[in-house]
Amino acid sequence: AEAGGSAPAPTKPPPASAEETPAATPAPANPVPVVVVRPASEELRDIAATTLVPVLAPLGKAALVFVFVVFMLLRKEDLRDRLIHLGGQGRLTVTTRALEEAGGKVGRYLLMQLAINAVFGLLVGIGMVFIGLPNAMLWGMLAGLLRFVPYVGTWLGALPPAILSLAVSASWATPLLTAGVFLLVDLIVVNVLEPWLYGSSTGLSPVAIIVAAAFWTWLWGTAGLLLSTPLTVCLAVLGRHVPKLGFLDTLLGGKPDLPVADRYYQRLLSRDSAEAAHIAAAYEKDFGRPQMLAELLVPAVVVAKADFQRGEIPAETWQFLTGAVRKHACRCADDDQAASTHPPDVLVLPADDEGDEVAGLILCELLWPQVRADVVPARRLANEKATLARSSGAQAVCISDASRQDDAHARYLAKRLRATEGTGPDATKFVLVAGLWGMSVQDDTPLADLAARVGADQAVRDLLAARDALRGWVMNPTGPGAPGPAEAASPTGKLANAAA
Repeated sequence: AEAGGSAPAPTKPPPASAEETPAATPAPANPVPVVVVRPASEELRDIAATTLVPVLAPLGKAALVFVFVVFMLLRKEDLRDRLIHLGGQGRLTVTTRALEEAGGKVGRYLLMQLAINAVFGLLVGIGMVFIGLPNAMLWGMLAGLLRFVPYVGTWLGALPPAILSLAVSASWATPLLTAGVFLLVDLIVVNVLEPWLYGSSTGLSPVAIIVAAAFWTWLWGTAGLLLSTPLTVCLAVLGRHVPKLGFLDTLLGGKPDLPVADRYYQRLLSRDSAEAAHIAAAYEKDFGRPQMLAELLVPAVVVAKADFQRGEIPAETWQFLTGAVRKHACRCADDDQAASTHPPDVLVLPADDEGDEVAGLILCELLWPQVRADVVPARRLANEKATLARSSGAQAVCISDASRQDDAHARYLAKRLRATEGTGPDATKFVLVAGLWGMSVQDDTPLADLAARVGADQAVRDLLAARDALRGWVMNPTGPGAPGPAEAASPTGKLANAAA
């Protein structure tokens, strides 16, 4: 630009190239609606799939099971013969007994179920009559029929009268009374009638019935739920009579497979003295105190001593076990009579350890009060025990040995006892009985041979047999006779108190 001249005029920018010019956006057109027209047959199929199939599928299964049951009933003789033939020619008796047991239990169960459901329907119908609901007996009959469906049948039967009560009543009183009738009748039937009538008719445990209902319902639906209990009864009976299927009876049977003596010992191993005492009290109530002492407590001592000798239980558990059994065996000292000043008629000598002493103390409990009996502490040496036996004036001496392994301690103690008798007219004489409580499990040697091997006048394996034998030796016509109750010494007498 020249000096003093005006500014040059702005130049117009060059036009953009064709590639850089944006294309014009066309105006959007209106969307065309698309309608999918389905054939009428597909719509009907969808409706059937969503509404009819859930209803018809259980009905189809129920019809199949019904036909199956009817066919089995029509051909029951043929099926029975086939099952007996399947059991084998050598097992006709077992197979026949199993079929009779299964048929009898299922029949009793169905009969009891019919009676209970009939009573349930009658009580519901009477309740509906008092409420004033229309067609009351019809609803009671329906409730009784639907109760054949386990667990849910009661409330399925309560649904129609509940809906009707809402329709015919202007207040909530009638619906609430209707629900209350069903609840009250169900509580009475479940807690009173069913335990009384069912009892042990099925032979199944309650847990097995619930698990079986879930399994058969999953397998067959509603029909499986209806047949769950009869089918499970048949399986339990099969397990009871077929050795290879014995686990079915163990899992499904109503009685616990663990013997009561093992349950008592297991509770002691767990150091649960309270439950062990409850088991002992229940056994005493059912079978009496002598059987409880001989069949429950002494076997626990025998098993515990064997486990302790093998090192399977520690010394602390062994001490707890013997102390708990001693407590369960002995009556309270306050309830016992005071120890008599008379010498004991029977003196019990533990062969070795505290387990033998506890078993001897249980024997004293069985002998008391007809026979005065005392037990020597186990910590005494064999010579000391023999000296006490010689000076006690007892007519009979019993060696208490709870060992399962051998009778070495009993033989040694018997040898020491015979050595203390001496000779001559003033020699100490007593009857020697060997109580080998643990030998009943592994040793089937005749008792006469056992007595000769130990060096005793008589050998016994059972505590009740020992009680009878000692009473026979003491209370014989040539002996002093049985002491009166006032003279009988407590089984926890002077020597037992000295052990404490």
